Formats: sequence, structure tokens, C-alpha cells
Amino acid sequence: MNNNKYIKAFLLCTILSLSSAMVKAQIASSLYFLETIPQSNMLNPAMTPRTNVFIGLPGANSIYTSIHTEASQSNILQSKNGIGVLPGNDAYDYGQLNNNIKGNSLTFQNDLSIAPIYFGFRTGKAYLSFSWSEKISSRTDIAKDLINLGDRGFPDGSQFDLSSMGQNTYYYREFSLGYARDITSKLKVGAHIKPLFGLAAAELRVDKFDLNTSLEEWSADVDATVYTSAPIVETIELDENGYPNGVETKDFEASDATTYALNFSNPGIAFDLGAVYELNEAWSFSAALNNLGFISWKDGLNSVNVKGKHSWDGLSTNYDDYAKNANADKDYEHGDYIDDLFEELADTLMKKIPAKIGNEAFTTTLAPIAYLGAFYDVNHYFGVGALSRSTFYTDGFRQDFRFSANLNLYHVLTTTVNYNWTINGSNDLGFGIALRGGPFQFYFMLDHIPVTYDEIIIDGDTYPSPRKFDTVTFMTGINFLFGPNGYKDKPMVDSYSEY
Repeated sequence: MNNNKYIKAFLLCTILSLSSAMVKAQIASSLYFLETIPQSNMLNPAMTPRTNVFIGLPGANSIYTSIHTEASQSNILQSKNGIGVLPGNDAYDYGQLNNNIKGNSLTFQNDLSIAPIYFGFRTGKAYLSFSWSEKISSRTDIAKDLINLGDRGFPDGSQFDLSSMGQNTYYYREFSLGYARDITSKLKVGAHIKPLFGLAAAELRVDKFDLNTSLEEWSADVDATVYTSAPIVETIELDENGYPNGVETKDFEASDATTYALNFSNPGIAFDLGAVYELNEAWSFSAALNNLGFISWKDGLNSVNVKGKHSWDGLSTNYDDYAKNANADKDYEHGDYIDDLFEELADTLMKKIPAKIGNEAFTTTLAPIAYLGAFYDVNHYFGVGALSRSTFYTDGFRQDFRFSANLNLYHVLTTTVNYNWTINGSNDLGFGIALRGGPFQFYFMLDHIPVTYDEIIIDGDTYPSPRKFDTVTFMTGINFLFGPNGYKDKPMVDSYSEY
């Protein structure tokens, strides 16, 4: 595929795309019951660290990344006679992939968060905290119907609903002001107030994209809008048909970096609420509702709206006809046939459906997350917990249940091993550990570790392949802890406890 094909394919994807208009932001769930790690407060603002003062190492106190797809790796990577095949291979079974996709699209989600500043301290019955985080969230949705095109192209007399396609990316800054307080000897409540500031975004929304194909006539009904907020984009360039074919960028000087870094033109706000209730010395229950918020994008705006219903003469959908016309190229394959169909479709849509250029503002919301937890203290240093996490999206929700065993040797070691069960998803393990020497604490979390593996051959080499795998979450950081890290009613297990 040459460069022009890439450009046209990108523009077609832009037309087809649908954004969920939601930003997912969550922390490794293995942290939830580990009170000796201050970052557990990010999951439930009522959970206070077992230390009087903590200071996160600047730039390295909370580094988080997550990759998620709604189709497990075992569904994408298929085994044919012990040989691993991926989409695009002639032996690949698209029907098998299609049947294993839940919902109308195959989703890929990437999240990255780095906190330059994070600290907190106890004052009387209250605990105050502050954090500054830089966050990037990106999501791509591939419609089921589009996946089938890789196998059969555009058959005669077919209808395609491509409105569940999507791609969006957000880069924003979050400040969090935390307050937790002991209401009674049994009840603690907490909240985070989080001012948000958007730095860059690309969001693509489609209200409709219906495509009907036949040898006599093709028709398309499209209503789609692409929104961007980017300080380096001056304007969108148009071709001779008045269709976007590129962007004109601003001259970006080194001095502009400071202005961009201090940009507060795209404001937003979010809230976290939490509570912890200690029923008795053994049992405690907790709940939190996080990420109730939005970002309003008002600066550096460009938008493209594509709306219309058009029909045109049918395109050839027969691979054999394409192959005959390409006899001069002996390397012409099924993938080239799909590429040519997409190029021809993109050319037609660009000429038939008008594009309207503008500077529309837009709003994105965060994906709310609800936690419900129960914890049983077997003794002062070992306990077991059960955690429910519900993540809400505009097109559905994800439900996870996590069961954990947690060890807290408070002056030296904190660790957890847990099992996660996701409804209509993977079942996997989680692991976390924190080591402390003096005030220095290092922690590491890894969620969604595959449990079972198969051996598969790719290009003659044998690799272990997770049998079911749809998410990986990693988090690490360094803190400095000062003051007691236990309570008078929960003595330390070592002999030099302060109490």
C-alpha cells in the first residue's frame, strides 16, 4: 500500500470512527487493601496510610500503565495444526474471532499515568493529601462488520453497520486535593476534589454509518464529527473537492513549551467519594465511587462534520475479477484486494459526502468506577479481602471480582496475592509487594497475570501463549514514610514497635 493509500485509509477511518467520549482512569486493584502503601488512598479516599507523613519521590512515586482489549489474546491468535496465525493469514478464521467478541466492537484501551508530586500528612482526626498527575488515555474500537471485511470483502446484497468503530486520545492534567476523617471510632469518610485541565485531545463521534453494497448500487448514510483540541494545529487543509486531506501546524518555538505546559484553557472537575466501616476487630467494609467528572475542551479547536446520504454505482466485490485485472503483478493477494476496495470506497465517499469545517467545542466525561470491599483480619498482620469493581461506560460496563490474601509485616514487607474474575472476560492473578527500609519504601503491582498457557509455533519458533488474556496492568513507585506506621489497637509484629 503506497502513501496515498495510507492517507485515504486514515481519512476513511476518520469518517467511520465513533468515540465513547469517556476517559478511563483507574489504579491497580491489588493496592486496595494495602494501607501501608499511601497510593491505596487513590482507590478509596477514606483509606488513610499507616504513617503520619508521606512524600512520594518526585516524578517516580506513581507510574501506572494499562493495556486492555475486550477480545482475549487466545481469540486473536489462533492455532492451526499447532501453527500460530494472525489476521491476514489465509488460514485465519474470522468467524471464530467474530463469535468471541462481546458487544458490537473489538476494543483496545491504553492508559498511562505519571505523578510528579504526591504527599500527605495526618492532623488530628483528619488526613490531608495532594497529588499532581499527568494522564494519557487512548481507545480504539473496531466494528464486528469491519472485521468480517478482512475475510469476505463487500459481498453483493450486504448491509454493514460501522457506527461502533472508534478512536480517541486524551492527554490531561489532574490535581487532587484529598481529605479523610474519622467520624466515629468505627467510621471513616473521605473525598478527593480533582481539578482537571485538558492539554490535547482527538475525539471522533459517529451518530450513524450504514453501508449497503450490491453489484448495481452502493449507498451510505453518514453522520460523523471529528473534534480536536491541539495547540500545534493551525487549521485543517482541504483538497480540490473541499475534503480534509491534512493539517497545517503552527511554528512551535522552544519557549512555547512552557506556555503549553501551563495551559489551563480546557478546564474540568472530578470527585472521588469513599467510606470505611469497621464492624469489629476482625471485619471491615468499604465503598468508593470515583471519577465523577468531565473535561470541557475550549482551546485550539478544530472540527470536521461529515453528514449525508448518497448512493452510487456498485463496485466490483469479486476477488477473482480483481486478480484477473492484476495479472501484471504476480504478488497480488487477497490483502491487496481488500486494500483496493477500501481505497475505492474512500475515494467515492470523499467525492459524494460533503465535509463541514469548524471550531466546535466539546466535552468528555470520565468513566466512573464503583468499589465495594470486605476485609477480614485473621490476625494483626494477615488478612483476606473481597473486592467488587464496576467500571461504567456509555456503551456498557465491566465487572470485576477480586479475592486477595494480604500480608503486612509493617516495618519491612507488605505483599498481596489475589485472584480476579471478570464477567465475560479473563480470570487471572494479581501480585503486589512493598519493601521498606527506614523511611524508604518501594512498591510494585502487577494485575491480570495469565493463569494457563499453551505452546504455539510462529515462524518455526515455539512461544508460550496465554490461553485467555485481555488485560495487563502495571504500577510502581517510591515513597518516603515518616512517623508510626501502625495503630495502637493494631500492634506491630516486630519487637521494636513504637507502641
